[in-house]
Amino acid sequence: MSLTREKDVWEPISVQHYGQSLRLLTDELWAEGANRDIILTATILLCSHDVLAFPDADYQRLLYGGRTLIEADFDAIDTSDLSRASFWIYARQDVSLALENERPTLIPPKEWPPVPSPEETQEDALARRMLWLLARVIEVRFDGRSDADGKEQDELIFDLTSELFDWSMSIPGHANGVEVEDDLDLADDLEQTWFCVPSSAAGYLYSHLADILRLEFWRSRPTSPISDDLLDAALSGHALKIASICLSPGVSDGVLTVAVDPLFYAAKHCESLSLKARIWALLEDIERRLGIHTRNKVSRLQSQWVSTAEAAA
Repeated sequence: MSLTREKDVWEPISVQHYGQSLRLLTDELWAEGANRDIILTATILLCSHDVLAFPDADYQRLLYGGRTLIEADFDAIDTSDLSRASFWIYARQDVSLALENERPTLIPPKEWPPVPSPEETQEDALARRMLWLLARVIEVRFDGRSDADGKEQDELIFDLTSELFDWSMSIPGHANGVEVEDDLDLADDLEQTWFCVPSSAAGYLYSHLADILRLEFWRSRPTSPISDDLLDAALSGHALKIASICLSPGVSDGVLTVAVDPLFYAAKHCESLSLKARIWALLEDIERRLGIHTRNKVSRLQSQWVSTAEAAA
């Protein structure tokens, strides 16, 4: 990972192994008695490689291939730990690609394998349920159908708002973030927030992102039940919560690996230029240290800020 910026060093080796892996995967697809779990896992791992390198057309093709494997037998996903783990890694990447392209996920949330019930309070189960709720919000937020019923969409968002609230109310004490009070000044109105388990933080990041998308939906409606002032304040509040989690000292790399999309939306809606710059820097650091491609997002955020500043001048 430390070599991710030294492209001349790692790219030739990476491309060689990537090509070899892709050939082996292709051969395995046509092999008699091929292990479906291993094929799906290999596909997801190759997707993960593309996230580190650059999420281009190959990445999207692999995600489409993963969708085909999953849709071929949804029931089989829940038959082994390997398949379940592969699916939820896939789901996270599917959500990320949907946000990048501003469209619904490749696999509609209603077709996902069994999702943890509201009664499950283990941290990972809570995060997986919130990822599913986020995918449903994305589906409504970026529904590009020309025949989409506006009233139906409004009702879906109202229902999702209720489910998001229920999720937040179901969080047990051990999965809540702890606001740390000490002499450290984080500036920009940030609160130092610490999570014992990274998946708890991931659930909260997904939750705040879902709320941002929900509020963006209302902002895009010609007749919104929420005033612009309240929308702006709420969007800024959720952006601040995301930034507080990700900029707190000691935040784990496990949290930052799922924080790229929430941070992107937080930077869009935070009011302080100082905080925007800190988020840009954090996204750049995530690419430098963890290898997850973020430079396009940073460039888009900076261009957005320049356009906004020029329009206000």
